[in-house]
Amino acid sequence: MADIAAWVKLVPHYCEIDAHTLGINAETAARCINENTALLLAVHPIVNCCEIDGLVGLAERNNLPLLVDAVESVYETYKGKKIGSFGNAECFSMHASKLINGFEGGYLTTNDPDLAEKLIKMRSMGVLEDGRTIPHGIDATMNDVHAAMALASLLDLPAQVERNRMRYEAYKHMLGSVPGINLLAFDEREQCSYKNIVVRLSAEWPLSRADTLSILHSERVIARPYYSPALHMKRTTYPTIAGDLSLTESLAEQFMLLPCGYFVDDDDTALIVSLLRFIHDHADQITRQLHQK
Repeated sequence: MADIAAWVKLVPHYCEIDAHTLGINAETAARCINENTALLLAVHPIVNCCEIDGLVGLAERNNLPLLVDAVESVYETYKGKKIGSFGNAECFSMHASKLINGFEGGYLTTNDPDLAEKLIKMRSMGVLEDGRTIPHGIDATMNDVHAAMALASLLDLPAQVERNRMRYEAYKHMLGSVPGINLLAFDEREQCSYKNIVVRLSAEWPLSRADTLSILHSERVIARPYYSPALHMKRTTYPTIAGDLSLTESLAEQFMLLPCGYFVDDDDTALIVSLLRFIHDHADQITRQLHQK
């Protein structure tokens, strides 16, 4: 999303995250607003949502547009209201790794009729129904194969969410016996997709995240660091602004994304959790072997 800001000649200004939601909130964003601010860009974490009501109010008070990156929050609700209905617009992905799979591509939702009209005109190379053209037109229509896959994914959505919930419940039950690893819980007061399995390594966990991932990968468990490195720490070809983001940097070292999705069954989950329990119970020996010269 920082790339998109740079493409339209804006300078991304990163703000601190909320320790509870792991996303932007009104307080952290307000510290970064000044006379040069042109847009608020909120990103929902991959488990639950950021505090969107506060951001809507902040945008309105400062007369700023609010764009929400909701690629991981399709299907979900915030205070009972569907994600996709907040701010000036929300953007979603239909990459193969997302809940609604169109192989690739994405879509925008908006409650702003003027913005909707502009987007409709732009998406077909800027060619209007009467043959006239407008500037900045792009080919943003889906081809038939992508559209068919997305429609098939929509038909399977309730069953897919139920399968996700069952995997989440299995992880929740099994990880309860592993010290130092805490499952990031979905807010089940809301509608949620249960799509991603994220765990936090607490101070009780005896290995670094890097060593833990190294062991998991050696055992062919495809786990990933969660949002690491932090976005403001990545090298870019464009200027950015970042102040003290020490909380972000600290939290970026504590989370892992565990295997999930259609091909992960209860036996896989049990194997992954048993491996994590083995790592915990034999941490001293494992550490010596990992770092022996």
